[in-house]
Amino acid sequence: MPILQILPICLEHSRDHANIAKRPKQARLQHIRLVGFGMHSEVIQGVIATAQSYMCPLSCIFRVTGLSMLPLLLPGDEVLVNPRAYRSRLPRPGEIVIACHPARPALRLIKRVAAVSGDRYCHLMGDNPAQSTDSRSFGAVSIDRILGRVTSIFK
Repeated sequence: MPILQILPICLEHSRDHANIAKRPKQARLQHIRLVGFGMHSEVIQGVIATAQSYMCPLSCIFRVTGLSMLPLLLPGDEVLVNPRAYRSRLPRPGEIVIACHPARPALRLIKRVAAVSGDRYCHLMGDNPAQSTDSRSFGAVSIDRILGRVTSIFK
């Protein structure tokens, strides 16, 4: 099964930050490419995984490139992620999160939280189980591997 790949792109943090999401998708992508932070790529099982060199402080946009979250998220959709969402609380079942793959830390996954255990581990599941590599194959994910909560979807 292919692993869902997402491309993280950080937003510029300026007074114009709130208006970026209101721009047409092509203009948003053009702006984001101009202000994106350093990234590196690695080939993992025939899938190119792109990883951020560090987290941005306010929000990040990730581009979905896999099928594991169909029908909600399609390849090419972008999601806005709040990396501060879990500083004061635990993830809740049903929330969509971005997490580091447990065995491949450079690989970012987008999954839905299925359950949160008392020992600070989350069970993550894709909405499309037939096309998803998730906690059924790699086990529970430590909460400190969760990078943030998806707050918006750009179609």
